[in-house]
Amino acid sequence: MKVQEEKSSKQHQSWETKASLMETEIKEVTQEKERLAQTLQSQATEFKEMQAQLHQAEDENKLSWETKEEMKEQKEKCSRDLSQKHQSWETMVHLMETQLEEVKEEKDDLAQTRLSWAAKEKKMEDEKTLLEDLCLHMKNKSRGFFARRRATEERDAILQKMLRKMQEKEMGKEAKGEKEEKEEAGHQ
Repeated sequence: MKVQEEKSSKQHQSWETKASLMETEIKEVTQEKERLAQTLQSQATEFKEMQAQLHQAEDENKLSWETKEEMKEQKEKCSRDLSQKHQSWETMVHLMETQLEEVKEEKDDLAQTRLSWAAKEKKMEDEKTLLEDLCLHMKNKSRGFFARRRATEERDAILQKMLRKMQEKEMGKEAKGEKEEKEEAGHQ
């Protein structure tokens, strides 16, 4: 048994040594990998810079010819755009002028209508006053002797009394008409 234990112990030590060597080797490989990655990165950066310089040199050579062509195209495009915008603005200004004229005409029409209504209102006020005076005159004439005493009362107060009596009569007629309609409906 001791022999087996010693053998087992030696194998265990051998494996530990191998494991330790492998770990060391892994660390070295990892470090080498990182160093190579950094080198690759720096070379890639250098390559990109050289490529950019090459493109820049090519672009500078092409730039003068392309710039002239692009400037010509831009000039033509700007000219077309300006022409279209100018036309659009002219159309818009013409439309606004037309709308302004329509608004002015409408304003004039409204002013004429307002003056017409004001004249009609004045005429109706005059006719109303004339009718009121006629009613007062007829009422005073119908009273005879007592008319003088009432002449001292205010004109508006008398007119209000007359108006109230007329409204009461109208309301009485309407109430009577409604009552008759209800009675007819009740008989049917």
